[in-house]
Amino acid sequence: MRKWLLFLVLIGGMYVYFSRVEVTQITIKDDEIPSAFDGFKIVQLTDLHNKVYGKNNEMLLREITKQSPDIVVMTGDMVSTLDKSTAPFLHIAEQIAKTYDTYYIVGNHEQAMPLAARTQLVTDLKKLGITVLDNEHTKIKRKQQEITLSGMWFNLRYYRDISQDNDTLPYHFSLDTMQEVMGEPIHEEGYHILLTHNPVYFETYASFGYDLTLAGHMHGGMIRIPFVGGVVSPERDWFPLYDAGLYQHQDKQMYVSRGLGSGTLKLRLFNRPEMTTLILQK
Repeated sequence: MRKWLLFLVLIGGMYVYFSRVEVTQITIKDDEIPSAFDGFKIVQLTDLHNKVYGKNNEMLLREITKQSPDIVVMTGDMVSTLDKSTAPFLHIAEQIAKTYDTYYIVGNHEQAMPLAARTQLVTDLKKLGITVLDNEHTKIKRKQQEITLSGMWFNLRYYRDISQDNDTLPYHFSLDTMQEVMGEPIHEEGYHILLTHNPVYFETYASFGYDLTLAGHMHGGMIRIPFVGGVVSPERDWFPLYDAGLYQHQDKQMYVSRGLGSGTLKLRLFNRPEMTTLILQK
C-alpha cells in the first residue's frame, strides 16, 4: 500500500512539474544590435492552441508581467483549427496588448481555419491593437535607432521539407521562393528579426539575411528524451533537426520555442510548456 502511495505521489509530482510553464531566458549577442537596443527584452509566445493556465490565463499573464518585456511576439498556432471559440486566446491577447506592443503571425492551424473564421480572428486581434504581420516588415524605434521586425507565413505544402527525401521535388522553401514571398533579400545594414512559425528552413532564412529568427511549431518534438531531444515533429518526422532551443548558421541565430499547448495529437511527454524571454545584447 505504501509503495503504491509513493508511486502515485511521484506520478502526481511529475505531472505538476511537466505541466507548469517554464520561462526560458536567452541572451542573444550580436554586434549588429544597435546600442539603443542593448538589453531589449522580447517575450515569445507560441503554439498556445487556446490553452488556459489558471482562470482567464492569469498564471501565464503573471509570468509575462514578471519579465517586463519591451515587446511580446506571438509566432503562430495560438488557436487550433477546429476550436469552436477563440475567446480564451483573445482574452489573454487583450490583456497583453493593453500593456505591451504585441506582434502576431499566423501558423499552420490559423491557415487551415475556414476563411471567415481566420479573417475574424485577424480582425479581432487588430482591434485589440496587435500588429499582425502578413508577410510584412515593420520598424521598432528606440532613441533614434531602429531594428526591423518581419512576419512571414508560407503555403502549407512547404511545412514538411520533402526535398530531404527527394531533392527533385519542388516543395522546398528556397531562397528564390522566399524572395517571392518577402521581397528582396536583406542588403541594408541594421539588425533584422524574422517571426515565422516553421523553423525547418533556417538556412534559407539566414541566407536571406535575417540575423535572428523566432519560430515554434515543433512542440519541442512532443516527446523529449534526455540528452537526445525531441522525438517527432507535427509532420511525423522522427528526431527533427530543429526541435527546440538556440541554433546558429554562420553568424545568424534562431530560437525555436517548445510552445505552450498541444496540437492535434494532444501529446506532450517530459516536455514542459515554454515561454521565452530573449534579451538582446550588443
